[in-house]
Amino acid sequence: MWPIQKAIYSGGALLLCLVSILLYFPGSMGNDSLSQWYQVNGILAVNDWHPPIIVHLWSMFNVVLKGPVGLLIFQHVLYWSGLALLIDAMVSGRTNSLKLVVLAGIGLFPIVWFSLASVWKDGLMISALIFAVGLYAFARNHKFANQLFKSGVAISIWLVLMLACGFRHNTLLAVLSLVFMMVSAITFGLFRLPRLFLLWKE
Repeated sequence: MWPIQKAIYSGGALLLCLVSILLYFPGSMGNDSLSQWYQVNGILAVNDWHPPIIVHLWSMFNVVLKGPVGLLIFQHVLYWSGLALLIDAMVSGRTNSLKLVVLAGIGLFPIVWFSLASVWKDGLMISALIFAVGLYAFARNHKFANQLFKSGVAISIWLVLMLACGFRHNTLLAVLSLVFMMVSAITFGLFRLPRLFLLWKE
């Protein structure tokens, strides 16, 4: 993909992310999130009834942006950037308009997209997993000669997967499945990324 085409696709993905954030701004909070918000502000002691990592992450965002909006933006950036990377790899060689239609169709699918309205552990977990898969798809779709860059992408995938486990303890099963598929793909060439629209002519 030429640089101008990459810029157009990236700009479209960014626009979808911004619209999504604006529609859900500043982010709603359920009982779980409200309990963690009280922990962030010292009203309740930090406990492990809900993932403590969210409290610590939220505390950092709260320094810059008060309230749930910082975590909302983080959640949406993970979701849309990961999905954009994944679609770019799976619909490789197609027009930007087609890629953006696929991105919008999947990204705005109600079952998943509605879960991003609230700042909570489930939305963060989904977003982190999608971002990790998107990074993996990006790495598999591009053959990088720079070993340092490849190592950086691999480390980033591992860090995001560990972050996903921190958001929900039962994410470990999904992470183990993803790691198995990634390692199998790299080692044995199994579980290759499916290509969408294979019947379409280039």
